[in-house]
Amino acid sequence: MSSISELVELGKQLGYEGETLQQFVKDEQNGERERRAEERERLAEEREAEKERIQAERDKLELSARIEKERLQEAREAEKERFQREQEAEREKLEVSARIEREKIVRKD
Repeated sequence: MSSISELVELGKQLGYEGETLQQFVKDEQNGERERRAEERERLAEEREAEKERIQAERDKLELSARIEKERLQEAREAEKERFQREQEAEREKLEVSARIEREKIVRKD
């Protein structure tokens, strides 16, 4: 950012005087204000884009976590069902064995 005295000096070096010099200084100040405003806008847009990128990444991670949780839940349920089937098969096998043993005992009598 140029100070007014620097702008006046620059204007004089360029050959401006009086009202033309004043207009030159005003124009330069306006130009600097516009450049600063554009820079602020650019930075704000960058911050917004970064926020959106971070939110998208957060959403992606949350989705991945939810999918993994569901996958684990399904695996637990499948394991539970497998265990229950094995238990039922074992129970049936024991019942058959017990029935056979009872029949053997009854036949002996």
